[in-house]
Amino acid sequence: MPQIIKDYRHDPALREAFYRHTQRVFPGINFRRWQEHGHWSEDYMPHSILEGEQMIANASVTRMKLWLEGNPIRGLQIGTVGTLPEFRNRGLARLLMEHVMDTCAAQAELIFLFANDTVLDLYPKFGFRPVREVVFVATENLPVPQYQARKLDISREQDMALVGNLISGRDDPTRLFGAGDFGFITWFYILNGFDQRLYYLPQEDILFILSEKEGLVHVWDAISPKPFEMDTVLAKVVPCERLESVHYHFSPDRTGFSYDRVVAPEDSYLFVRGRFPLDGRLFKFPFTAQT
Repeated sequence: MPQIIKDYRHDPALREAFYRHTQRVFPGINFRRWQEHGHWSEDYMPHSILEGEQMIANASVTRMKLWLEGNPIRGLQIGTVGTLPEFRNRGLARLLMEHVMDTCAAQAELIFLFANDTVLDLYPKFGFRPVREVVFVATENLPVPQYQARKLDISREQDMALVGNLISGRDDPTRLFGAGDFGFITWFYILNGFDQRLYYLPQEDILFILSEKEGLVHVWDAISPKPFEMDTVLAKVVPCERLESVHYHFSPDRTGFSYDRVVAPEDSYLFVRGRFPLDGRLFKFPFTAQT
């Protein structure tokens, strides 16, 4: 019987095994840097299978405070689910999911996860159902960019501290379906490729995580201590001469913005287990709270 281990974030040898595993299954992802910067929270709990000293499969559980239709609920998010290629088709993912459901499900009112299209048949076996979420897109009546933001560099101590203060004091971006106190997840994104996408508006005290290419803008997050109207500040933060479209990766209920169409997120399918009353409504769980 494979050995399932968990709650090992303070064990250096097992952490190293986890780093090696995730780097093979998810190339380019660096959990080591996240941990070394102090962001591996006790709420992020890998459940892993060892064979000898090699970690061969994993499914992580993240405890979260969730918002659902404006109400706070206890939630769990499952992520980092993967098996080393040479150990696939042995039922290890199913074994881990059974273990997670048996040991963790009672802790939450809602359990959810984001899957890719290679494993869509797995999760309904554990009581999950697919739910449609969207990315909100604006293509009409876009403002003329008047760039006033400061691009941050977290290799500078001052900028790193600024980002940390904004994340720790942020207002929750959506209460339709969102999360609170998820800064440790947002830091994972910043330390894994989003460090070059940080733009700060000093006067408004808003940090944007934003990417732009040829006028196509993705707003991955907008971090502020209080709600604000996106349409009033967007022109100041876009680093291009002309806007073609803006894709928002969170819902507009707290940070109002205009949009004229919606699209499906790329290669990301939301599954939920538990009461979820948003079927048929337009929403996006914040991208920087996904594991």
